[in-house]
Amino acid sequence: MKEENQTVIHACPVRGICADPFIKWEDAARGFCIIVLALLAVAIMPATVRALGAAHQDFSSDPQWDSRNNRIEATTPRTVMQDFGYRSSNNAGLAAGEIGGVVDRTPLLTASYAEVLTPLTFEQPLNFSGQLSLLQASATVGFTSSSDIFIGFFNAKEQGWRPPDFLGFRLRGHNEPVPNVASLELSYGTSVWEAGGVDWGATILPDGAQHSFALDYDPSFGDGRITLSWDGAQILALDLRAGHRAHGAVFDRFGIFSNQLPGVVTGN
Repeated sequence: MKEENQTVIHACPVRGICADPFIKWEDAARGFCIIVLALLAVAIMPATVRALGAAHQDFSSDPQWDSRNNRIEATTPRTVMQDFGYRSSNNAGLAAGEIGGVVDRTPLLTASYAEVLTPLTFEQPLNFSGQLSLLQASATVGFTSSSDIFIGFFNAKEQGWRPPDFLGFRLRGHNEPVPNVASLELSYGTSVWEAGGVDWGATILPDGAQHSFALDYDPSFGDGRITLSWDGAQILALDLRAGHRAHGAVFDRFGIFSNQLPGVVTGN
């Protein structure tokens, strides 16, 4: 039967200064946004990302980003279906052209859709912003059966759980406090598999509402601080733990990827 814990994502362009996926090269700014759809569905619209060589992508045409295992249809149980990437639709809101689709939990193969970057590290200021709308979210039973979407900077070589070389946030399906909703976690991972994270604690409803978000990483604040704003207000701040920055991280992609964690329930 078809996997039911899936995440759908759509995205369109937005401006800003960072290292981001939807891109037209313009000095130090790129753009990117997100909207979430089905089972954990996300649509991404214009956004901003900041880093060395940042740019802006408006998604008026397919940007031909680096794609790995993001169009898969399995025919036997457990069925894993990946169907996300560029679309000419307008779920994200500003204009036609976005990235998104169905993102499924995968125990063996990671799936991603991302802009290829000149490698970045914890030593550069990084940021991205955009809009997000959740259309659907689901989880069968708890942590190991939820649907997840990771959004941010990562490394193409390995994701896994928790993903090393990551800086961004993830949306995950939940059945609490009510069925089929989502939550948000701000997190990072080093090259040696150390990690830090903080959960927002609020429930995100799959009602199609458009939300703005902005993530900023400031390497000059202590060992490094990540902040996340939602609908214009800062909701989370996460400091890199002592020693984690020294162990480093290398980010050569910016975009979205699936959770590489096996489920324990049939149909996860």
